[in-house]
Amino acid sequence: MATIGQARGALLEELMLYFLNKCGYKTVEKIGNDPTLSGTSAGNGISVKGRGEKHQIDSIADFKHTPPFSYPIRLLLEAKFVKGKVGIGVVRNAVGVLKDVSEFFTFNDLGTILNSTGQVEISGLQVKRYHYQYAICSADGFSKNAQKYAFAQDIYLLDLDVGWIGHFVSRIKSLKATDLNSSGTDKNINIDLKTLRKRFREFLEHGERAEGQEEDGKIPLEYPVDIKKGLYFGVLNNVLPVPLVSMVDNIEEIFLEASQKAIEVRIFFELISDDRNDSVNSRIEWSIKYNRREILKFQLPYNYFYYFFKQKLVTKIDAINTKSKYMSEIDIPFEANGNFRIAKLRLDQEWINDLLNNTIE
Repeated sequence: MATIGQARGALLEELMLYFLNKCGYKTVEKIGNDPTLSGTSAGNGISVKGRGEKHQIDSIADFKHTPPFSYPIRLLLEAKFVKGKVGIGVVRNAVGVLKDVSEFFTFNDLGTILNSTGQVEISGLQVKRYHYQYAICSADGFSKNAQKYAFAQDIYLLDLDVGWIGHFVSRIKSLKATDLNSSGTDKNINIDLKTLRKRFREFLEHGERAEGQEEDGKIPLEYPVDIKKGLYFGVLNNVLPVPLVSMVDNIEEIFLEASQKAIEVRIFFELISDDRNDSVNSRIEWSIKYNRREILKFQLPYNYFYYFFKQKLVTKIDAINTKSKYMSEIDIPFEANGNFRIAKLRLDQEWINDLLNNTIE
């Protein structure tokens, strides 16, 4: 049994994993021989071992390209649909889990391995550890306290209420128990989340309406045509990761060009709020243009952005300086034809200088 909120969260997590797999990550679906993982008490999920306890994490993705001087990178992902904004309690839980799993490690006894001549080649112990990261995604925003605490504790917040993906996520948010063909209520739906995840994964991969058998539930969602445009995860100035929603069909061609030589872009923003002075409940929607065409959009909680860059967006000069200082570079990892690449977007500084000169005058 599960709640409708858990079912919605499972679908959103699978949506994120679908796109992460196109950006250099690989979803962890089985425990295999990984000594840091174990099954759950219910037998329908994966737990990550911590120093003090096991933690059920349904969405895990390993980055396939480990940087020097680091353990392999493992991302723990959590999606939330709540009434109102995601609060500090969710982030507190993430901090506790992240600390506990990061303090767990195990030694595997290799015994003695002989080479082809019968001589000892390897003997001793092997250590299995990961460098864990934690991300929380939401379509409802995050409270000010949650943003502040997440920044301080190295928890990444992803706001998905932007572009075509915002509309698709809203459709997931509106699902009810009856939509999933469940005989239960929204608080206690009769559906297996593991089966739901599998069906939704197939739905995303093959672009078909996922009906499913009546007893297992179905996914009453129309395949979003814009999903082929993609969702990517970039980094602003090597500091802040952001989800980037593609707005064009040929984004991979643009990224391939940008992976060979950095391309110049222009960045615009809009403060989304009923009250421009209400920074607590505001979000910043950013638009990236290349050759005068909008190619990417992303959104950030206002305070989360401020904690990273200590920059307010009150005047036009503030906005221009923010772009120049903190958005001069955007690196976007992606995979094309099985090869890992990084697209490099660079802010058009000549354009920025012209804006500054015209504003000052």
